[in-house]
Amino acid sequence: MQKYIIIYYKSNLYERLRWKEFFVLWRDMMKRYIEMLRNVLIMWLIFITSFGSSIQVAAADYQRVAKVSELSGEVGVLRAGGEKSISAFKGMGLNQGDTIITKKDSWVRVILDNDKEVKIGPSTKIMVKELKGSAVAESTELQLWTGNVFNHVQKKLNANSKYEIHTPTAVMGVRGTEYFAKQSQEGTEVTVIEGTVEVTSADQSSSTEVNSLQRLTIFGDTGIQNLESINLDELDLFTLQTLLELLERYPGVIDIDKDEVENLIQKKQEEEKQSENEEQEPPRVITEGNNSSATGGSSSSGGGSPSTSRVRKIVYVKDENGNAIEGAKVTLINVNEGSGAAIERTTGSNGEAIFEVTPGSYIVEVSKEGY
Repeated sequence: MQKYIIIYYKSNLYERLRWKEFFVLWRDMMKRYIEMLRNVLIMWLIFITSFGSSIQVAAADYQRVAKVSELSGEVGVLRAGGEKSISAFKGMGLNQGDTIITKKDSWVRVILDNDKEVKIGPSTKIMVKELKGSAVAESTELQLWTGNVFNHVQKKLNANSKYEIHTPTAVMGVRGTEYFAKQSQEGTEVTVIEGTVEVTSADQSSSTEVNSLQRLTIFGDTGIQNLESINLDELDLFTLQTLLELLERYPGVIDIDKDEVENLIQKKQEEEKQSENEEQEPPRVITEGNNSSATGGSSSSGGGSPSTSRVRKIVYVKDENGNAIEGAKVTLINVNEGSGAAIERTTGSNGEAIFEVTPGSYIVEVSKEGY
């Protein structure tokens, strides 16, 4: 009996030793587990911090890039901060602050984000004022100083995005549309083909909605506006040619007669050719009564023996586009009598200056401020 009790005591001690060993083992395991968990938490915190930073970077504004997709004629680009224009080329990237300048009979097509198209017409100067983007919005601002541009925004912009054309007298904002913006000495013209354009005056004092097949004209700094339906015959050659492209690209979508546009293009081209021929001729002096005429400048008109009778001579003054110049100073000098016998007239709205003079040879001098 006593021996049995001793054995039992020893066995109980053995079990106690085993539990103690197990506890030490469990404690060591827990220490290692806690250490591993702490390392995992540290790594997770590092990952979250890095990932959060990347999200913040993605949400911040970034600079977008436009690209030249097509061009014709002489097109120059003045880089932001630069002083010398460089020739544009297909595939050329355009950044915020760059200015595009086209010469006469030249144009260039620029693509933004693969869903926005800007076709810049002849004799145009336009600057990429803003070209920013973020994860939630895009901001595009173009500053049109002079000339004509076509804008095609294919996808409707979200509420946080904007696409604007700025001129000295107005701001044009769209969500998705096709329209022309033209800036000249007379003012700003907005011609909408499809969609709606919100036109706001530069001083934010007024706002006008221009819908499909409408044209809004803002006359200089006067603030006077005229909203009317599009008259195809009043559109310039660049606008008509681009409109024909749209009619061929989207047949049946735009409610405009393609044949009429083609005929008007041919008519405008003939008018421009005739105007170019007239540019090469100096002002004309036409003599009525003796049916003689001669060109002006340093040349003479008339002739024959002196006479006390008087004849009418008319000088026509036009600019390089064949438009009449009002307010030009025209001087007619009799070759035989010298500058002392000079006669001065000012051209009217039709560009004419009319003289009643004695028959003889005359020199014509024409001057106009700004020309």
